[in-house]
Amino acid sequence: MSPIDPTGKATDTAPIGIYWHPQTLNDARAAYALDIEQNETGPETFALWIADAIDRYAQLTPQQRADIVDTLPNPARAGEGLNRPFIVPLETIHAAEDACKMDQGALGKNRGISTLAYEAARAKTEQARAANGGTLAPAGPGRLPTRARARQRRRR
Repeated sequence: MSPIDPTGKATDTAPIGIYWHPQTLNDARAAYALDIEQNETGPETFALWIADAIDRYAQLTPQQRADIVDTLPNPARAGEGLNRPFIVPLETIHAAEDACKMDQGALGKNRGISTLAYEAARAKTEQARAANGGTLAPAGPGRLPTRARARQRRRR
C-alpha cells in the first residue's frame, strides 16, 4: 500500500509499530476524528495522521522534544498495553531515526523510533485536546473514517 503525496505521486512506505496504552490510543483516535471533522485538509487516514505527528515532532530540536515530553500527562496504565503497526511513508521512518540519533547525541537520550512515534502522537493528541477546550469525544470502536468520507458527509 502506498499513500499518495499531494502531487499525486505514490510514496514508498514501511510499517512502524507503536506500543500504546489503551486509553492513549483511544485519545489519539479521538483527536484524529476531531481533526477530520473540523478541517477540510490534512492527513487522509489515521496512519497518515500518525505520520504527520512524527514528521512534525522530528523537525523539532532535541531540547524542544524533551520539553514537550515533560509537559505530557502520564499515560493511563489501566489494562495491558498493545502494539499497533501503521504503514507510513519511508521518509517518516528516516526522520524518526534521525531525530532519535540527534536526541542521543544532544541529550544522551537513547530510545527507538517506536517511542519517538508514541511521544509524537501523544503530543499531537494533547494539542487537539487543548484546541477543543480540554476535551476529546470518544471516537468509538471500529474503523475510523477517512478525511474524504468526512468531507462527503459535510457536503450532504
